Amino acid sequence: MAIITFGCSNTYGQGLPDVDDWLLPNSKPSEYAWPAMLGKFMKRKVLNLSKCGSSNKTIWREVTDYPFEKKDVAIILWTFFHRTSIIRKDRDNTLRILPGYTFEKNKFPDRDLKRLNKNYYKHFFDDFNLSMESWLAINHTKYYLDSKGIQNFHFTFELPRLDKPTEPVFFPDSVPEWNAVDLEVVPFIRDFGSDNEHPGVKAHTKFSLDIANRLRGRISQ
Repeated sequence: MAIITFGCSNTYGQGLPDVDDWLLPNSKPSEYAWPAMLGKFMKRKVLNLSKCGSSNKTIWREVTDYPFEKKDVAIILWTFFHRTSIIRKDRDNTLRILPGYTFEKNKFPDRDLKRLNKNYYKHFFDDFNLSMESWLAINHTKYYLDSKGIQNFHFTFELPRLDKPTEPVFFPDSVPEWNAVDLEVVPFIRDFGSDNEHPGVKAHTKFSLDIANRLRGRISQ
């Protein structure tokens, strides 16, 4: 049995000491990120399948494509609702669409991807549309995992910023009446990695303790 975690850069550990460049083909999730810390606290095998720049649609695909074994446990840290993606049959060609990729200072996207992101947020962005997209992904993920008999737990986060107040992933008034998922919000403390944007080692450690406390007595042996 293993705990399988899914999420975005805040699960991968972007900005932590052992992640120099997550774009490199051999890059691996950080050993300082909360999933690795969670494994140590709970004395369980944890597999971190998160990907930087993921939207909730991308996370949904990663979960539903994964070959779970009978006693595995899925823990999903859902990300910002204002992101989306264009998923393709070849998962390596998935297009990430997120506000950060419109910034000129962002060095990660290539020119075409940056242009796509700018056009999307200028001409097609609608917060209600993306909210429904995320809630659909979250609810179908739970339905899918429940149908497979896989224990699953759903969290999201609040993230402090250097230059702005804490940024929530979603707003409470966006929750549809049909939502059937208890999406637990766990905040990251104000501690930053080397990029001064993503959570640092202390933030990930505290986050993993909070997750472990919330899971205590809930995971089947």
